[in-house]
Amino acid sequence: MWSIVAATAVLSALAGAAFSRPATGSAPAPRADRFSLALAAVLLLLWMNQVAFNAWVHAVHHGRTDFLGREFPAAFFARLAPHHAAVVALEAAIPDARWLAPSAFRVQAVLELPFAVLAYLGVARLVDRGVARQIAAGPIGVMMCVSHTVVLCVIEELLRNRYTDQDLVLRGVGLVLTVPLLRALAGPAPAPEAPSVWRLFWFVMGLAAMSVLTVGTNLVALLYNLGWLDTLGLPLLAAAGVMAAASWASGAAVATSRSWLVALLFAFGRRFTLLFAAPALAIRYAGGRPGAQSAAALALAFVVLLAAGLAAREAWREVPRDRRGAWVFRALTALVGAALLPTLRVLDLTGAPGLDLPDVWMLARAGEALGGFLLGWGAAAASRPTASPS
Repeated sequence: MWSIVAATAVLSALAGAAFSRPATGSAPAPRADRFSLALAAVLLLLWMNQVAFNAWVHAVHHGRTDFLGREFPAAFFARLAPHHAAVVALEAAIPDARWLAPSAFRVQAVLELPFAVLAYLGVARLVDRGVARQIAAGPIGVMMCVSHTVVLCVIEELLRNRYTDQDLVLRGVGLVLTVPLLRALAGPAPAPEAPSVWRLFWFVMGLAAMSVLTVGTNLVALLYNLGWLDTLGLPLLAAAGVMAAASWASGAAVATSRSWLVALLFAFGRRFTLLFAAPALAIRYAGGRPGAQSAAALALAFVVLLAAGLAAREAWREVPRDRRGAWVFRALTALVGAALLPTLRVLDLTGAPGLDLPDVWMLARAGEALGGFLLGWGAAAASRPTASPS
């Protein structure tokens, strides 16, 4: 089954390359983040489903989950919450808890796709609102939904239980519903946005916040651990606040940066966001399996190298001819730093918990690569000072 995920990673990466050119429009960019607002609605539904599931398991199955017919990985059902206030209230309000049975896997089978896609688009919007709209309204969005659905269906089969056949059908329903939802949220194509240091700052803050939200939601809602909200509730609320602030602040009008570095990072961000959308989930899952890691690495390398090449070509055109030698020296030195720093696993030395989780592991390596790129660029700029922008 993992060969299907591996093939999905490679094929969706290759297919997305045909649509990696950022599109431009002329409409004013909306300040409101429709993708994150829709994600908030999905998160609310996921929480409501957890409340229903806990009430059902407690009232009908006496808090046991062995009726599901198989032994799930230890992360599933590790912290049920029968005494959660909303669970107690629902049990008291509903005359027959057996009506809550669809909360076991079926509801989640519909909601997991829009959760994953909307989280990605919320971050993509911080890079460039036009790129996020391009993904949602175009063929990349369709490929993203199909690719994610294939991966999620494979996971369903690997965790086969008494509800799997229903879940597979419902994942198809989720696909059919999510594609038009994205198109409805997309809106008209906005005018190009100016690269700036502030927008880069808010992107990093928003990415960190969304990472906390997605990892926490996976643990609480997708692995059925409502009890973890006692520990994770405040961090998740804080992350939601940071994401809301980043989404609002990134839309503020700012002056265009004249920095070569900022221009290059934005060009790479736009290209990478487009190229990574379709294979993202397949790469994430395949990257953690020995039989599929090579394919995941190949797909990720293709995305990164193609995005870097296209971004470099785009940024190169804006560099004055008499400064191109300095630009090439800085770019090459930065790329060396980006390649070397992740091999040192600098963040692993902090001993922070959760760094071995697949999502966190990928973000840690990406952060180290960005840090190495910035260090290399800075070192090159300091060794060959010029009057041109940094």
